[in-house]
Amino acid sequence: MDVNKKVNGALCQFERPVFLDEYDRKRDNKNIAYIENESQGYFVYNYVTETGVLYGDNKELEEKTVLQIHYYTKNNMTGVTKQIKKALTQSDFIVADVRRVKEKDTGYYHLTAEISIYSCDLEE
Repeated sequence: MDVNKKVNGALCQFERPVFLDEYDRKRDNKNIAYIENESQGYFVYNYVTETGVLYGDNKELEEKTVLQIHYYTKNNMTGVTKQIKKALTQSDFIVADVRRVKEKDTGYYHLTAEISIYSCDLEE
């Protein structure tokens, strides 16, 4: 299973840029005008752990992948938190924890969701 595709698929309905690991304004020419508009937001996600959870015949049969999804916006997040959780759970992710803060130094609202997904890639 391609976890990156699943994350992007879950978040694409929000029509916001999605980045793996970090957002670097200096390297991103494609989305910079989009991000500079303060009414828009963007997603960044990162892997936390990839752990085998089921083994058989000396092979890993199932893996649990834990990720963090970060959503940054200048707008208040009232209502969007539930939409993000719903989109992730509809894509088979388990949403374990969601936190929201307003960053005083940047003025961005910052949502962090810790999510996980199990994958079985059984070899015949």
